[in-house]
Amino acid sequence: MGVPGFYRWAVRRVPHLRAKTSGPPYEFDNLYLDFNGVVHTCVNDWTLQEQEEYLFQLIEAQLAVLLSLVTPKVLLYIALDGVAPRAKMNQQRSRRFRKAQETEADGIDAVIDVFDRNAITPGTPFMQRLSDRLRSWAATQAAAPDLQGLSIVISCDRDPGEGEHKIMDVIRHHPEHTHCLCSNDADLVFLGLVCESEHVYLLRTKPNYEKRVRTDTGQSQAPETQAAVDSDGAAPVPEPAATAGPMAEDYEMLSIVALRSWLCSQFPDCAPNRLLADFVAMCCLVGNDFLPHIAAVEIYDGGLDKLLAAYCKLKTASSGYLTTEDLTLNLPRWRGLLEQVAQEEAEILLDMVGLGWGPQQLPYRGPGPVGPNWDGVSVVVSPVPRKTTAGQLSAAMSKQGCTVQSVHQLKQSRGPASWLVRFADPASAVRTLVSTRRIETQRLQVSWAQLNRLQFEETPPEPAEASNWQQELHRAVRESFEYWLGPENLPNDAFLRRHVRQRRDRFVPLRVFVMFRRLRVWMQDQAQLAEVLRSSDQLEVWGEGRHAWVRHKEDHSRRPHESHDQVERQMACLELLAARQCVEAVQMLRPEYYARYPGPVAAGSPAAEDVAAVERHRSVAFLSGIEWVLHYYVRGCRSWSWFYPAHYPPLCAGLAMVQGPLPVPPLDEPVAPELQLLAVLPPQSSPLLPPRLRPLLEDTSSQIADFYPREFETDLKEGDKEWQAIVLLPFVEEKRLRQALFSVLQESDLSQSQQAKAFVAEDAILRSWSFSAEKPLPESRASRDPDGVPVQFAEAAAAILLLATETARKGGKGMPGGKGRGKRGQNGKGAAVKDLKEAPGHGEDALVPVTDKMPAASNSEATSLSAVTALLSRNCCSERQCSIA
Repeated sequence: MGVPGFYRWAVRRVPHLRAKTSGPPYEFDNLYLDFNGVVHTCVNDWTLQEQEEYLFQLIEAQLAVLLSLVTPKVLLYIALDGVAPRAKMNQQRSRRFRKAQETEADGIDAVIDVFDRNAITPGTPFMQRLSDRLRSWAATQAAAPDLQGLSIVISCDRDPGEGEHKIMDVIRHHPEHTHCLCSNDADLVFLGLVCESEHVYLLRTKPNYEKRVRTDTGQSQAPETQAAVDSDGAAPVPEPAATAGPMAEDYEMLSIVALRSWLCSQFPDCAPNRLLADFVAMCCLVGNDFLPHIAAVEIYDGGLDKLLAAYCKLKTASSGYLTTEDLTLNLPRWRGLLEQVAQEEAEILLDMVGLGWGPQQLPYRGPGPVGPNWDGVSVVVSPVPRKTTAGQLSAAMSKQGCTVQSVHQLKQSRGPASWLVRFADPASAVRTLVSTRRIETQRLQVSWAQLNRLQFEETPPEPAEASNWQQELHRAVRESFEYWLGPENLPNDAFLRRHVRQRRDRFVPLRVFVMFRRLRVWMQDQAQLAEVLRSSDQLEVWGEGRHAWVRHKEDHSRRPHESHDQVERQMACLELLAARQCVEAVQMLRPEYYARYPGPVAAGSPAAEDVAAVERHRSVAFLSGIEWVLHYYVRGCRSWSWFYPAHYPPLCAGLAMVQGPLPVPPLDEPVAPELQLLAVLPPQSSPLLPPRLRPLLEDTSSQIADFYPREFETDLKEGDKEWQAIVLLPFVEEKRLRQALFSVLQESDLSQSQQAKAFVAEDAILRSWSFSAEKPLPESRASRDPDGVPVQFAEAAAAILLLATETARKGGKGMPGGKGRGKRGQNGKGAAVKDLKEAPGHGEDALVPVTDKMPAASNSEATSLSAVTALLSRNCCSERQCSIA
């Protein structure tokens, strides 16, 4: 999965990311298939699940589709996931347990789905059969006339490592070739971004493919089967459905070169390799398969844009990068980045303890506060449906003890009607002005009436008797303030609690209240408000006019469960935040955060009561995890045994406080497939294990039974999708797993690793050998233009080059605009865009239009990344800074 949401962000931000070409078939030296995704796609279309042969035919049909899209000239590399590092096993375990729980809860799915998808895990008999079938397919295809001379490599599940990382190991050793990677995993975007090869492209299914398949009723029909029985007497085998999986039109090609060039153009003073390493490291904060995401940098709420804006302010080109050349973290520079994130983190924590700003108020569009000419009992109601009778309207307005005296329809030529409603007393009219009234589903707007401006359908009503409506209005205003600051409302009103806690004397400026809709209708004069409130026996007013402040005589802001220490820390947090000491402000509320997010933790973690130790433990582990991920992407697996030891992340402020150096985890070795199966499979999938191992999962008296709960909690934040839920499973202990495993099996019984197998046919002779990424490959055979770009991508590469150079000429002002709407932002405006517009150097001239008629670069302008980098440095002054912020 990589970084959820990254693909959508990149497509919206990066021009030419979706490469525009003349269409398939595309010609590359090497084609790489991250094959587990292909298998899962085919399982989706596997309607006769009792016949495994049909699934294998679907897989082979999908391989034919992919080879019709991309023509590899040197290498076809098919990689199944092997044993993963421990850091990835935790995520695999969560996904499998969650799926098993959902399937068990929905009994019909368990009946329909004969095949357990958890069989697509290294070490299962199914994966062994699939590997054998792929090797057989490769031997057959290598001998085909149109694939003569093409090396076909099958890396099976017994070859350790995730599929995408086995692929990148090959690319690292052969950067001179052109490479096409087929996968929907965002990991491959990052892997391609930091590799040395300048010509890496990503083939993936279009985002709407899954939606199209779900709504296509034809896909759910079982295909017709052969009428005749096979020659060996087996059951009839269905013909492979040519349209079962994604077809050519369901794929799109992404240019990793475009993403690199865009990043380099936004930061023209930065060395490209250092910039890209920093970018990958920063992306760890928004979460991936190995680390949980930091709440303050939620990718769906503009988190990446905020990080890039903060990165720009660091001036890394002159002051130092976030990462060193040996891929370790430069912690002082990270502190500078994290301090900028800490302000938003403080707001998140304040919202968690009930001191947030709350949702943004809708703009008031009424006539404003009542005027001196109002009679105190008459209001105008609109829009009223045309068919509404006087009796229906009178009943709708007679709510909450209000008494209607009469109703009168106003003259209106078209559209919904407006009515004058006269109440029996001023109290009813004053209360109705700020109340919600409806007729059926139609919400009515109520405003005070100016009789001399109204025209009636019939005879106008007689003027109302004079009434002291001001007295009723003042009483309503006092009662409202007493309610707002009183015990019934204040403990649950985060907005007002925030204002009360901002001053130790608890006084709140009157100007805060005049923005409320009720006072927009009733009273806006702050001097008059102050005089009205002074007559209350529950309130105290200090100051005059616009400088008046109000408070309740008693402090009702403390909630029943809050201690005096908590209140003091909340006040200290607000004071530090006002002084822009954001890291220190966050530290004030860290006990509440770690109490709210304890979760199961790995063995050896500090006790939950020791908040400082918990924070340091998680912070050091998280920063070590960023280093681990960076090594994993750039150079390969740094440690097979490292993992992040908690379900929840630390606070950014805690990360900023860590002093180096960070611990280096041991390299260790990949575990046996059987051990990984024990680590990731839920008890419902125990049939996938060898018979002797199944009791370890099924038997409640098993020595590791506590690793396999059938009931567990999930944490789903408001606004998140179901797949984003945090699955709160206990962490497995490798030592106990090994002891349990070897109490049943001998080490000699475990599966042995198998190196990737290569097949090639030359001069009608088929050869096979154990493939190694380090061994040389034949020279590049794919067609290229004079600059080395694949011919079908030359035009797109020229457009990328032109945009990058133009952006660099303007000092990095090339970030396209956008609404940046977040899915859970409190104000819904997209904070990322606000930050971008407030950054120095951002303006209308920062936008570079991208059109289909953009002139092409000349042949003398190289389109490689190195050429782009050279042009950036040539066209930019050393003192220029990016404007991505």
